[in-house]
Amino acid sequence: APAPETPPPPPISLPGRSRPAPPVDDVADDDPDDVDVPSFMRR
Repeated sequence: APAPETPPPPPISLPGRSRPAPPVDDVADDDPDDVDVPSFMRR
């Protein structure tokens, strides 16, 4: 059977295509689940 023609997932190293890694500053943030916006941008 032929392989399904599904595009591979985008590499994690590509910014903009995947969620960036939360900065170390985000650990003590009030919203640790929000990794899309760094803490220094919310202050």
